[in-house]
Amino acid sequence: MATYTGTSNDDTFNGTTGADTFDFTAHPGGVDTANGDTGTDTLKVDYSTLTGSDGYGFSTNIYGDTDWIGYLRGGLNDYTYFSGIEKLTVKLSSASDYVSIDATPLGTAGNTISVNAGAGTDYLSIDLRNLSGSTFSDNGSEIGRAHV
Repeated sequence: MATYTGTSNDDTFNGTTGADTFDFTAHPGGVDTANGDTGTDTLKVDYSTLTGSDGYGFSTNIYGDTDWIGYLRGGLNDYTYFSGIEKLTVKLSSASDYVSIDATPLGTAGNTISVNAGAGTDYLSIDLRNLSGSTFSDNGSEIGRAHV
């Protein structure tokens, strides 16, 4: 088990066979990569300090079969690429964000995802087709548009 903490530079972390934590909450900048291994790995990303003033939107592409794979884009030079993640926590910007999630990994026991879109008019797309008996709750947020 290891904890990896991102910096404002480009970071690449490769997990161990234990339950690792990749924490990119204090310094979201740079082009970062978190590769989980076996074990229950956690990724935390916080783009809430980014405003989108560079003219680029905030977007995600999150998918996988049994664990989370994808990327989070916080701006022109702010990316987090990840794979082999079982627990994903994302806090997006105060600008208008786009979130696309294929929820298939939620069919694996213990996998979780939490997305806090923050302020702005956000777009959320969740593909639940591979999960039988799925339910969706937005917890009272003000999502601009949602596609489930």
